[in-house]
Amino acid sequence: MAQCRVFLGVSVLLLFFGSVASSQVKCDAICAPDTTDSSYATIAAARATIQNARGHSSPLVALSASGSQLQMVFGSQSYNYTIPILRLPGRAGMDLVLNLYYNSRIWNVDASNGVVAFNADRDFPSYGFRLDFGYIEWNADGSYTLTERDGTKRPLLSSGGGLYYSTDGTHVQFNSQTYTLTYRNRVAVKYESFPSNINALLRPISMSDTNGNCINISYVSGHDQFINKITDTVGRVITFNYDASNHLISLTQPTHPSGTKTWVTFTWN
Repeated sequence: MAQCRVFLGVSVLLLFFGSVASSQVKCDAICAPDTTDSSYATIAAARATIQNARGHSSPLVALSASGSQLQMVFGSQSYNYTIPILRLPGRAGMDLVLNLYYNSRIWNVDASNGVVAFNADRDFPSYGFRLDFGYIEWNADGSYTLTERDGTKRPLLSSGGGLYYSTDGTHVQFNSQTYTLTYRNRVAVKYESFPSNINALLRPISMSDTNGNCINISYVSGHDQFINKITDTVGRVITFNYDASNHLISLTQPTHPSGTKTWVTFTWN
């Protein structure tokens, strides 16, 4: 597979409806609302609502309400685009697939308070772009929100006993005691707390099928979402490389018996 090169940049036209979120923003290579700010709770709760839908697997993306019907809106507020990065065949069909997902909706609307928040979905490696495995966020109302790798957001509501279930027919189960998310195909994803926000933000560290085939994910120390390495089911290692400004610059893989293969490079401007 030939190496590909991706250009990442941000050019944003700002249109405000109501007021802008008072929640402060913390910035590294990416920016996200400050979870310790008093206005953050309602912003987080609004992430999974219809007006903030994202991702290919959400039936509500690019749709708007019109009376009792849902109609397609061309040039919608939530435009999706996928850039394939790599696909490595794994054991028992458990392949390592990395796609760079783009979605144009980098603002989240909290309609109940007339507030708009920038990058409340914590996009990585840049606003609107996702090249990770998502995360889970605990909300002040006692629910969780699952953010999938393509940006899709699924509410997870309690059924008692520490178990939470998706409400959109996808039959996703989350065990808040073991931090394990299970999909309908029985693939289980293990999560851990973000280092900067214990118990409220959870990131995936492994994915395994019913036969024990496992993909493991490690992160850069001191950075919430910066993936360090991914090890697939047959032991191949993909490394995420960053520059001095914490921008993702390439994905590489050691080759046998020596050398390194570069799968993709990123240029920032």
